[in-house]
Amino acid sequence: MRRSIISALGAIVLVASARPLWAAGDPRADVSHPLNSVFESQRAPAAQTASLRADVRKDELTRPDIAGLAIVDNGDGVSIPDNPFDLEGLTVEILPLDPEGFFYSYQSRSGGFDSDAAAAGELISLADDDFVQHDLPFSFPFFGKSHESVFVNSDGNLTFEAGDDSTALRDPARAVSGPPRIFPLFIDLDPSQPGAGVKLFSSAEKVVVTWANVPEYVSGGLGRIQTFQATLFPDGRIELSYASITRDELIVGVAPAELLDESLVVDFSAPQGGPFRAAFVEIFVGPDLSLGVLTQKFYLNHDDAYDFVVVFHNYDIGIETGAFAFYRGIRNFVQGIGPAPIDFEGENLFDFGNLFGSPFRLQGLLFMGDLEKYGDDPNGRIGQGLGVNTSLSVLGHEAGHRFLSRALFVEPTLGLLSAELLGRQFAHWSFFYNSDASLLEGNRIIDRGSAPLQFETTAAAEGFSSLDLYLMGLVPTEEVEPSFVVRNPSIDDPSFNAARQPLGGILFDGERIDVPIESVTAALGRRRPDHTLSQKAFRYAFILLVEEGTEPTPEEIENLNRLREAFSGYMAEKTGGRFLAETELVRMLALTTSPQSGLLRGEKIEASVVLGSVEQSDVAVRLETAGGIVGVPESVVIPAGQLGGVFPIEGLQGGVASLNAQIDESYETARSRIQVLADTTPLRLERLFPLEILFNDPRERLMTFPVGRRLPYGLLLLALDDNDLPYADAPISITASGDGFAESEQTHTDAFGSIVLNWTLATTPGLNTLTVEVEGSARPPLVVKAVGTAPPTRSRNPKIFLFP
Repeated sequence: MRRSIISALGAIVLVASARPLWAAGDPRADVSHPLNSVFESQRAPAAQTASLRADVRKDELTRPDIAGLAIVDNGDGVSIPDNPFDLEGLTVEILPLDPEGFFYSYQSRSGGFDSDAAAAGELISLADDDFVQHDLPFSFPFFGKSHESVFVNSDGNLTFEAGDDSTALRDPARAVSGPPRIFPLFIDLDPSQPGAGVKLFSSAEKVVVTWANVPEYVSGGLGRIQTFQATLFPDGRIELSYASITRDELIVGVAPAELLDESLVVDFSAPQGGPFRAAFVEIFVGPDLSLGVLTQKFYLNHDDAYDFVVVFHNYDIGIETGAFAFYRGIRNFVQGIGPAPIDFEGENLFDFGNLFGSPFRLQGLLFMGDLEKYGDDPNGRIGQGLGVNTSLSVLGHEAGHRFLSRALFVEPTLGLLSAELLGRQFAHWSFFYNSDASLLEGNRIIDRGSAPLQFETTAAAEGFSSLDLYLMGLVPTEEVEPSFVVRNPSIDDPSFNAARQPLGGILFDGERIDVPIESVTAALGRRRPDHTLSQKAFRYAFILLVEEGTEPTPEEIENLNRLREAFSGYMAEKTGGRFLAETELVRMLALTTSPQSGLLRGEKIEASVVLGSVEQSDVAVRLETAGGIVGVPESVVIPAGQLGGVFPIEGLQGGVASLNAQIDESYETARSRIQVLADTTPLRLERLFPLEILFNDPRERLMTFPVGRRLPYGLLLLALDDNDLPYADAPISITASGDGFAESEQTHTDAFGSIVLNWTLATTPGLNTLTVEVEGSARPPLVVKAVGTAPPTRSRNPKIFLFP
């Protein structure tokens, strides 16, 4: 069953495809995976990172800005040609070059689909997203290992060592990860449908698995039908044969689940290829855009001065994106806003910026689509099935996806995590959640107090709710109004489900489940950084994508600028003035303390202002702060030929200070929030890189080493506050159990808030503890445990001497 997300929160596949394919809308897609990046470069050689094309001058790759808009054309690999499926009626032979199958080649030939084996094969009972294990009649060599059984999986693939019934993305990274895999057609298939079947023919000469008339999974319907097979031979040969394929976007190949850095993309319709010692695959797709190359071209003549890029195009890109507009997450270090949807564990922390040409700043990309569909009035209704939405509300919706909507809550009756607040793609609010008419497809629902028809939707997609504002880091928990979700709503029409577009004037009954902010923070943890320190000013670069060799019209420039200029006021209005959206193209001026930093009262930290490129003369930077919380010089000079200038920040009294740095209007205003702690009371110590998970059982979290021995690695600790900010010069107290001891060159944390300890265990066997705390802290100390083991007793084997 497909559980990917189709539009919002779009993640990056194939170095950020514009079309939601396998990982549409899902930030779990592994853009750093070597197969994804090698596919991008091998599929369109011109699309190799634009910034690395040393043979072409920058001015040949870039276009000048027009009236505050960046212009990027679709050349140099931004537009990627299609690679349609061309194996129908063919058989691909995967040929081992040695008996163990360490190396392979391939060749293709016409025909080869074994109709007799398909007819004679035993029907396997497979549900959607299912597998069965089959014992092989021979030992099958595959990438250096011999296998006695094979797992037949619903989704057009065979695996060894383990079956695969996951509903995760059928993307290139997954295809070559997990267990060793043979994938004749790796897509989301449902063999449980009537008329479909997976058949297995097994003999001493060969094993043939046929997916016969198996449709793609489609919710509530029947997808396109596919017929193909995979054949295994005792000598390690593999045949992938295709009788009838009705889809162009799919993945074919083999993978050992090892040596992934050597994975290659090939053309199976070519006469032959090889040798290969790692995964080799072919990925079939239609024409596409590489958003990674697009942004890399943008950064060739723009500084890394933007939190977001907003992309419109003025020509028919020939790609069905599956969404009116979508957001792609590129960086996230904010915690407590919800996990990524579907099977993503943890707090959804990721950084794919380098793939988009941004060394440190870019957080996301808003792909808005064809400029023409937005008209010339930013406040005008769009239509096209978007209900009450305007050009500005769609733009605000996608901007909101930076933090929304992925919130879970603790259901009060059972005390379990619930996703009932979420609707379409698990990235928008549910139709039945009173989200106060959130722009993220939310309804405002009133409780009329009694049945029948107790609940009524009264408004849709008007602004940001108080919960939205909390998740965006704009208000504290105390300002979040209690709300509710309606369970088991009494609407017989199946189209009225949690994923439905919001709509006013709908009445229904159901069970009211109250959702106070405490139930959300119980599920997600507190937002970090909180509203006191969170970033509230964001810079957006508006990009117009044009065809190579063409120029935008004056009307297009005027219409897009009208929307760009209205966006800042719109976001301020919808957030009560709490959110600043800056939309001018500027040169970079950054603070190394941005977006937030911490220091102790009475201490100094060293900060810098940084330019995007060097200047030939000195640059004076004005520094501004207020409230007497921190002390900074009035200005700092960046010397000619240097990128940065250094200045001190002194903590004068407890509180939060705003620090701004300015040069002139051609540069951005650099902003930072500085938390000054009056004392060390709130600080805690946290271990970074606990290496025992590599050397010992991670469940026990216990290191085991010989008594009296120093651990082979140092313990790296950070002094952090409740917003996870590190603090320099925090005094550290260390106590080791027994006669063990810890040594460090430091007595206080360094400029990065860290300290390294070298721990020597006690000389007696048993449990050792190392207790470390920030002096004066009210937080519990950090206790690290290890087990000291006695050396094995050595005894001499008695020698028996026989004398004559």
